[in-house]
Amino acid sequence: RLRVAGEARTGSEKKPPTILDVNDAAIREAFVKYGVTRIIHGHTHRPAEHPYTIDGRTCERIVLADWRPPRFEYLSIEGKDLQRRILAA
Repeated sequence: RLRVAGEARTGSEKKPPTILDVNDAAIREAFVKYGVTRIIHGHTHRPAEHPYTIDGRTCERIVLADWRPPRFEYLSIEGKDLQRRILAA
């Protein structure tokens, strides 16, 4: 299991970043279709906050890192405050 996962990870690290991310048009369509201003999802090898302007609205896509040592990342939500955090291994 670990060998197969390692081989998959090594192969994906050699691919260009555009292949490893979600389709931008699909993200924009989801913002419009569901009327949301924030989309949060798991890793696509580009963990970050990605800003968008959709129909004049400020929107964001938050991508969390994959879960493997040493970056067990999660999103902490306190009221309206969102923070990316790393779980101590």
